Amino acid sequence: MRLYPFLFIGCLFVAACKNMKPVTTPDLAVKSASVDSDGVFDNLNTANVFKRLFDNPTMEGDVAVWKPDYYDRMTFLDSYDDSCHTAMDTTLHFIDRSGKPCAVTVFATYRYIKDSMDGLKVKISGCHFCSAQVGMALFGQRADGRWEIYQFKKLLTEAGVFGGAGVGGVGEYSLVKIEDNWTALLLKKPISAGTGEEDGDAELYAIESNIPNGYPGDPLKLILSYPYHHSLHYVHGEPDLEENTTLNVVKRKKGYSMIRLITIKNGRRTSRDYRFADGENSFVQVKGR
Repeated sequence: MRLYPFLFIGCLFVAACKNMKPVTTPDLAVKSASVDSDGVFDNLNTANVFKRLFDNPTMEGDVAVWKPDYYDRMTFLDSYDDSCHTAMDTTLHFIDRSGKPCAVTVFATYRYIKDSMDGLKVKISGCHFCSAQVGMALFGQRADGRWEIYQFKKLLTEAGVFGGAGVGGVGEYSLVKIEDNWTALLLKKPISAGTGEEDGDAELYAIESNIPNGYPGDPLKLILSYPYHHSLHYVHGEPDLEENTTLNVVKRKKGYSMIRLITIKNGRRTSRDYRFADGENSFVQVKGR
């Protein structure tokens, strides 16, 4: 059996392989660099943040006016000018579990209408139970002093009455230190009232890139919600039923800290305990507590 033809063909194949040049993907490299640079901000001032996150909106004072795309039109309420009007409500700073300075910025999108009397004045519109639309962005500060975004949700929740123009605006935001080096954001929505009943809800959000044990988390996930106020008024004056709930962090010698919700209902005190479940990345109620 002669092998010479096969050896000759094999030598030609090896020679051809040596002359081949590696395939490069310059377009992919450029795109990756572009995405990275887009997520870095020189500072967190209002105009700079809106310019990057809301696609170069028109700034009217501290309010960004932007044109919603098809998806946004399905989720946002546009105003009289077919645009969305978004304001930066607040920015809170914290130190994450790695020691990095971080910030959470809260945005509120309102629906504006022209005043029906003369058509010249513009005001926020909304029914008694209508809310403003709330979004948030999370930033971590780099060694060079610039800020890098690690989560952004243009629409996360809704808060407020009368379109967000009522008492309490779009709510009260505060930082809650769950562990010595792990922080969450608490939103207490304004109390809404109607037909003798008042209700106020609270929402607790994860704002760190990792969960308390250091593993990757789900920033801006809702990790606990509860009613912080409920009351019934059958006649004017003192409420016939009133219950108020406060959130407390209970430190433990071993394991995660617990959240204890303490409720005072018509003078009677009850409590419920919650622990952080790694698998669910949220707080779950402790059975029997």
